[in-house]
Amino acid sequence: MQGDAIGIAIADGLTGLAMTRIWRDNRSSQVELDADETAIRVALRRGYSEAYAAGHLLSAIEAVAQIEGRSLDFNELIRCQNLRAISGISAVCPIVSGKIEKIWG
Repeated sequence: MQGDAIGIAIADGLTGLAMTRIWRDNRSSQVELDADETAIRVALRRGYSEAYAAGHLLSAIEAVAQIEGRSLDFNELIRCQNLRAISGISAVCPIVSGKIEKIWG
């Protein structure tokens, strides 16, 4: 009986660790950067320029925070800086698929 209780406690602990890991992985900034990159690729297929798509995605992120009456969180700030670089508003190199992409000659 005592062995069952210990086994259940260990299983609960491992389940908790797994859930925490899944939640953390899904909340990472890289997941959001990949989603932005995918959205820009969809816009490119529909005939928009990369800079135009990135600029409008940037505007949308900033507008949502303003509508909700809050400041941008850390992941949103990273996304905005990356989108500024892609759209040509900033000279900082964008992060594409986890790599820094060189945007100059």
